[in-house]
Amino acid sequence: MRILFIFVVGFTFTVKFLTILSGCSPEMPVLYDGSGVMKIVCLWDSLGIYIPLKDAKCIVTSEYGIRIYYTDENGVLDIGGLPESVYSISIRGIHPLDSRISLVGVKKDIEVKAGQEVIDTIIAMPTSGYGIVINEIYACGPVNNIFYFFDQFIELYNSTDSVKYLDGMIVMRVSGNNEGLGPGADEGSDGDIDGVTYAFKFPGKPGERNYPINPGQFIVIASKAIDHRKFVATSIDLSNADWEFYNQYSPNDIDNPDVPNLLNILPYRTTEFLINLISDIVIIATGEDENVEDGVDIETIVDGVEYQSNPHPITKKTLDQRIDRGYVLSPPRYSGMSMQRKTPGFDTNDSSVDFEVIPKPTPKRQ
Repeated sequence: MRILFIFVVGFTFTVKFLTILSGCSPEMPVLYDGSGVMKIVCLWDSLGIYIPLKDAKCIVTSEYGIRIYYTDENGVLDIGGLPESVYSISIRGIHPLDSRISLVGVKKDIEVKAGQEVIDTIIAMPTSGYGIVINEIYACGPVNNIFYFFDQFIELYNSTDSVKYLDGMIVMRVSGNNEGLGPGADEGSDGDIDGVTYAFKFPGKPGERNYPINPGQFIVIASKAIDHRKFVATSIDLSNADWEFYNQYSPNDIDNPDVPNLLNILPYRTTEFLINLISDIVIIATGEDENVEDGVDIETIVDGVEYQSNPHPITKKTLDQRIDRGYVLSPPRYSGMSMQRKTPGFDTNDSSVDFEVIPKPTPKRQ
């Protein structure tokens, strides 16, 4: 079985620049005319029969911003009037024969120039249709000079049209295994990722149905579910978080009795759940493999995101590419910024495409 995205971009136009010579940086082009055509064709090859992927969600990104389109009944996306720029395109659709499987395709650095015809191809990969994704990671801390970063949170999102359940799921920080292939690598090629540092579990067991997350719902898990503005004015109020990480083995961790807990499943870890401000890996798994110390079975991992502070070569990323093919370029320490998916739930398994840095955190909303 082969999934193929074919890009055909053809256009001719003239870009008119409005330049204001006032000592400032050059203005973005404000006027352009001409006709531009971008055609994206998605084909599913089954025994030589090509089936179009209709209603596929397409995110087109350039210096001019982000636009969302959908393929038509024939699996074609037709866009006109494109200004000269470098584009990245992400596509997500539903497998025509199995709605539990998503088909995703990504293409970066498509350079579109005036008077040029561009032809390109994307190979789409099937991914799990579990539907719960990490939608936002706030890690860097608020703007402050007292090194306060305890207002961290992780936001989950149900990207499906059906109710999902959190029972027994595990949220993990993966920062160990530094003497091997690195955090999140499949050491020994045995089908699991290694380097779990913290592992906190939702109540219940996988398969139970006591803790729902509704379609389109955001769930915030706070490191500390308190109003952090009482300590740093530039921080945020997490006292109404949906869940909080609570380490029952720590003598110092704070428990908000009004917010339900994820509990620590590694008794020798006696500090609260915190992630690195600028470089770390966050994983969520079904909880079917609870013995995380010897690695987490990749088939049980629902989503994972790696973030790094430097735009280093992709060969230095450590999280297994079956979980995340890229990484988010994180904001500076104590900048008050956050890392969020460009659109809620959109997941191509490539965080460098799926995520962006936003000026401030947005718990429970996009």
